[in-house]
Amino acid sequence: MDYTQFEKLCECNGTTPTALSKKLGISKGNTTNWKNGGNPSVEILCKIADELNCTTDTLLGRKNTATNVNNFVANNITYGKNSGAYVINENHINETNIEILEILEDLSLKERSELIVMIFQFYEEHKK
Repeated sequence: MDYTQFEKLCECNGTTPTALSKKLGISKGNTTNWKNGGNPSVEILCKIADELNCTTDTLLGRKNTATNVNNFVANNITYGKNSGAYVINENHINETNIEILEILEDLSLKERSELIVMIFQFYEEHKK
């Protein structure tokens, strides 16, 4: 998880990483682990995203998406049929991207989150 992004999202939501973790019943040891580069489980990542009203992708540092409702229009956010939000930048849409978006729309939030974590881990392993 991108801990700096996590801290910013907490601040935007009027809380701190420690207070949020306590509210969700997550140990302080986990929070320390994330600060040192560790990642939460998919289930915990989803809980945090729900609480901070953001996507798991945002928490992973994969997108610079809107963090509050006032920024949605300015950031061209479009909603999938499963209530997930993703950013559309028309300059980067091609047939492959459209196919991927259609697949993602058919997945539940948990399934999309699991897929995003797997993609992120794959990317991190192979960019070295």
